[in-house]
Amino acid sequence: GRSYEGDYLNDLKVGDKLESFPPFGPRVWRTPPDGSMIVFVSAGCGNKPIVNLLREAMKANLPVAYFHADTNSTTHALRRYFEATVPEGTPMSYFYSKPLEHDVNSPNVSTERMTGEKIVSSLKAVGVSLDKVEFYISLRYEGTCKLVKGLHEAGVSDDRIVPHYFGPILPTTE
Repeated sequence: GRSYEGDYLNDLKVGDKLESFPPFGPRVWRTPPDGSMIVFVSAGCGNKPIVNLLREAMKANLPVAYFHADTNSTTHALRRYFEATVPEGTPMSYFYSKPLEHDVNSPNVSTERMTGEKIVSSLKAVGVSLDKVEFYISLRYEGTCKLVKGLHEAGVSDDRIVPHYFGPILPTTE
C-alpha cells in the first residue's frame, strides 16, 4: 500500500502550500565547524526530512552536497526542489536501481548502488576534504547501518556522521 505521506503529497497541485517541520531526535541539526560542507544522503522518502535541514544549511550559507538513491526519476520525490534550491555546481549524485531510458543519460545519475565509498570518492574528486564534512543520513535502518560502515571504511570519522533512520528496525510479525 501507499503511505499517508505519499498519498497526501501525490494529491498536491501546483500552488498548494505545505508547512513542514524539521526531524526530531538527538543530534538533528548541529552548527558545523566553520568551513564545513553538509552532505545530505537519502533514499526513497528519506529526502523529505532533509528538506528542512537543507533550508538551515542554505540560511547559514554552508556548502552542501546531495546523494540520493531511488528507483528512477519518476519515484524520486523532491528532485526538482533540491536542484532549484542548491547553488549551481553543488555536488549531486542520484543512484537509480531501475532507471528509465532517459535517466541513464541524465547528468548526475548512476545505475550503481549507493555506497559510502562512492560518496567519498565523488567528494574527493571535487576537492572536498573529509575533515570538513558533516554527513546527514536519512535512510531505512539497514541502509543507514551499511552506509555508516562504508563511510567509516572510506575514512570518515564517527563524529562527522549524523545518522537518522526510518521504518521498522526488526521485521514485523504481521
